[in-house]
Amino acid sequence: MRTAEFDYDLPPELIAQHPAERRDASRLLVVERLAKRLAHRQFADLTDCLKSGDLLVVNNSRVMPARVRGQKDGDGARVEILMTEQHSPGRWWCMLRPGKRIHNGTRIQLHNLKGTPTDYWMTAIDKNETGKYLLQLPDSADVFQLLSEIGETPLPPYIERNPADTMADRERYQTVYAKQEGSVAAPTAGLHFTGPFLDNLKAMGIGVAEVTLHVGPGTFQRWSATRSRITRCTRSGSRFRPKQRRRSTKPSGRDGASLPLARPVCACLSLPRMKTAISLPCKIEPIFSSTHRTTSASSMRC
Repeated sequence: MRTAEFDYDLPPELIAQHPAERRDASRLLVVERLAKRLAHRQFADLTDCLKSGDLLVVNNSRVMPARVRGQKDGDGARVEILMTEQHSPGRWWCMLRPGKRIHNGTRIQLHNLKGTPTDYWMTAIDKNETGKYLLQLPDSADVFQLLSEIGETPLPPYIERNPADTMADRERYQTVYAKQEGSVAAPTAGLHFTGPFLDNLKAMGIGVAEVTLHVGPGTFQRWSATRSRITRCTRSGSRFRPKQRRRSTKPSGRDGASLPLARPVCACLSLPRMKTAISLPCKIEPIFSSTHRTTSASSMRC
């Protein structure tokens, strides 16, 4: 299929720049495949979709304040850095903006949250085929402590607040059960849960289990291909293995802006109920091909 098929108009004024005042005040879309119908509900109605004996599996990955800002040594040009993956101690793969004039050996002086230069420097030592840069931090730097001091929560590119409310975002762009630090974007389907809501589910006899699945930088990347192919999966015992691994990223709109996109990577899983995050407004064309029910919730930006 062509990636242009995912194009749709999304007026900027319909993209919320702040989350709802209450986490659980979002909308809920229930897809009932057996009845072939959609139901527009509120997130609080999720209790009606679950029953005693069900198991709710949540992702306890914690979002790092992985975006830092600085200036190039020499000309003082401003640089925005998103630290996406640790390569080795003191070395991280990063996305830079702008990055065209960054070369091996370029030194970047980091700024604190007030925009004041610090004593911390990063040095570019490599660049891979995807456009990411390998940056070297000072040998003595505790990376996670450094990020806690000067890092910003990496919000999606369609949230364009100025100035950024950094400290508030650290709390709201994070699930209430986040524990294991490692994501550079939030597992958005879980942003709506609150502590009391989870306690209520447990009181109903619904189990809660945790997994750790760190979210990568796909939400910040552009989809450069003009064609894509849906991934097929094969089943082997109790595990599902994709025949071909493809990273799902976001295409560019007609004006070059990054658009929210939901794309199935593996479509052969059979689950009684599933909760995920979607973006509105969009045209919803569910495929009622299963007897199972899928429960979806809008993300914080809807």
